[in-house]
Order: sequence, then structure tokens, then C-alpha cells
Amino acid sequence: MGGSAFKTQDLFLPRLKPQTYHRLKAHHHSTLAKLYAHVTTPPEAPGKPSYGDIDFLVAEPLPHVVQNSRRAAAASGRSAGVSGKLMDKATVDLIKAALGAEYARPPETTTSYAVPLGEGDTYTSEAEDVGTDDNVSAESRKAYAQIDVHVCPSVENMHWVAFKHSYGDMWSLLGMIGRTRGLVADEERLCVKVAEIEPRNKELSKIELTRDVGETLRFFGLDCGVYENGFENLNAVYGYVTTSRFYSEMYFRRKAYMNSRDKKKLRKRDMMSGFFEYLGFTVEPEDGEQVWETEDIEGSEGPKSMSRRVSTSSLGDEEKERERELERMKREEVLQEALEKFGKRNVYDEKVRLWRRDCRIEEIQKGVAEGLVAGEHCSINSARRRAKKIRKEIQSGELEDANVFDMTESEVKVFIEKRVKENVKDILSRGGNQSDSEKGKK
Repeated sequence: MGGSAFKTQDLFLPRLKPQTYHRLKAHHHSTLAKLYAHVTTPPEAPGKPSYGDIDFLVAEPLPHVVQNSRRAAAASGRSAGVSGKLMDKATVDLIKAALGAEYARPPETTTSYAVPLGEGDTYTSEAEDVGTDDNVSAESRKAYAQIDVHVCPSVENMHWVAFKHSYGDMWSLLGMIGRTRGLVADEERLCVKVAEIEPRNKELSKIELTRDVGETLRFFGLDCGVYENGFENLNAVYGYVTTSRFYSEMYFRRKAYMNSRDKKKLRKRDMMSGFFEYLGFTVEPEDGEQVWETEDIEGSEGPKSMSRRVSTSSLGDEEKERERELERMKREEVLQEALEKFGKRNVYDEKVRLWRRDCRIEEIQKGVAEGLVAGEHCSINSARRRAKKIRKEIQSGELEDANVFDMTESEVKVFIEKRVKENVKDILSRGGNQSDSEKGKK
């Protein structure tokens, strides 16, 4: 989770072999459990031959950790930070000493520690972060394991973050599937997006549904028991993902819902590309992306007999339009189901009401400004000021006929024309085509 945190330091951080990784994970889990009430690690991708770092999620610092932070804060005149997302230096130092780390990154939500490896710890010759001294061999250098400790604001969030980072990068696949139905997730919650709002304001379009892992899995139509029991290999993960009720091969064939992060993962041939291989797809070049055939990937166990190319260009315009219409219908169905299931109908109604209200006011403000400028009645800046004044009058209810929210489009057009005429009359009464600032000088 912390990436290669010690790039700027001359540290040798080799990839750990499974036996060493699991031993160190168990040992440091016990250590952190003496500092936090809750400690966990996201389930690893099955069958990994080596590991780059060890990730821990923690929540609810124990009393002595809180007291240590408060004492340090009182001595420095600053407030303690262990109760929030960020750790303070006193807590970092406490964890650093407990882990036996020699280096630690500055306090953040996720803080990385470099812990020396012992004589019996085994690792590969491949390093996560090799220092700049090329004259020293890896065998003769002191080796470290990177331990990442992520502080969660609650136990619920700890389980959610573990889910988001489980089994390698399973959520990158579920995330693509979810986006086909307007479902997105961050490090805190699952949301549904309102299609009407999304094109203009992606963040505002989100409605929180749940922060619970089980509820999310069940809404996706996935078996919670299978998830909790784990998977023998990546193909089992891929197969599990395709059991989601939202999964449709069509969307993966088109790559329609791949964002820039997904495409980067696809180019790196990690879990994302492995899923396409599992489906039997190959990838056409897109914006300079490389093409590879399923059969050329070593260790691929996907159904090669199904191999075919993935390309949006192979679809005709009519077929694309049919798919888009089907997509809109299914997304609306999921939205309505989500609102009922998670009790968010009132939240949705209020959000849409306020959005349409703001859009109508913006439409009027823009229409008045454009009308004044088009008629060369005043300067652009003056037109904007006058239109902004009308916006405020509508919002405050000062205008007698300002109930614009129930108007038809034709009625709104008439309303705008009326406001333009009123402002033109005012401008002429003040001396004609001048900016407000120029008039004020007379």
C-alpha cells in the first residue's frame, strides 16, 4: 500500500519469499496487536512467488498508545493525532521501536518502516528498491523488509480497506463491472452515481450506499462465504468475479468502462491483463498500447480456445448504440434498486431537486448575460454582473415571477427575454451602451 517508500535512501529491499513473508507477517501482527485493538492484512493474491512489502491495517489505538501521544503533544504544544487518520511522530516512533525498524517515513495515514531481515529470512535477487551503489552486490548488502502500517479511523473502515485491496487487486475487476451500472467505490464506501449529474459533476453525482463489505458483495450478487474462505489461484478469483450479477462479457469485450488507471494496469500485464487472458481476449492497439496474444503469456491458464481480439472499432455504429441504450436501461434499474435497498430514496430526490434547481438558475444567468452581450447593450463584465444579480434575486425569491423551477423551457425563454429587456431599459436610462464602472464615473 505504501509502494517503494525508501527510493531516496540507499536501502536494499528485496522481494520476500513466501515462507519469510508469512513468518514476518505473523510476528509483526502480534507486535502491532499490542498497540492497536484491531489489526489485519488484506488477503493476498493467491499463488504469489514473492512479496514486495507487508501491509497492515490497524484501528483503535490502545490506551497506552493514546497516552504516549498525548504526553508528547503536551510537551510540544501540539494536539495528539492518533485518534484521526494521521499518526503523529510519537506514535510513529513507538511503532518503529516495537517493530525493530531502523527507518521510518514521516507520519501519514500509511507510514512505512524498514525492518532489517534476519539471517534465516529468504528473499529473491529481485529488489523493490535497490540503492545507488552499483559497486556493492545484493548478497553483501544489508537487507530490509518494508512494513506498511495504515491507520484506519474505525474498525468498519479497516475491513472496508482490506476488502478494497484484497486478493491482489480484485476490486479493479469488480470496479469495472460496477461502473457499467453506475456503481463506484473509494477507500470509505460504495456509491451509486446519478447519470443526470455525472457528466458535469462526478463527485456531486455520488450517493453513498454502504460502507459494509458483506452488503456490497451481496448487492453485486457475490457469495460472501466464498470471498471469506479465499481462493486457491487467480483463476478462482477471476471465476468468482464473473459470478457477479452485474458481469457482462460485452463490456469487457469493448473495454468501455476502462479508466486510465485500468489501462495502465492492462499495459503492465498484472491482474487486469490476467483477467482478459482468462476470458480468452487479446487486446487491439489503442493509443499506442501494445497488442499481445493470449497464447504468448507464460503461465496463462485461460480458455485459449476462446481467444479473440478486443476492439471497439469492430462494432458498427448501430450495434454500439443498441449497447449504449441497453446500458442506460440497466443502469437506471440498478439505481432504482439501490435507492430502495439502502434506503436512499429521499437523499436521491433532494440531490436531484437541488441539482435541477441550480441548473435552471445557471441557465437563466447564462441566458441573460448572453442576451445583453449579443445585443451589444453593455460590456461582457457588466453583463455578467447584471446576470449574477438576477441569480441572487431568484435564489432569495425577490422577483415576483421568480418561480422558475416549475416553468417549461418555453416559459424560461420568455422569462430570460423579459429580464434582458428590463436590463436594457435600465442601461438606456443610465446613458446607453456603457459599462457600469464607466457610468459610475459620471
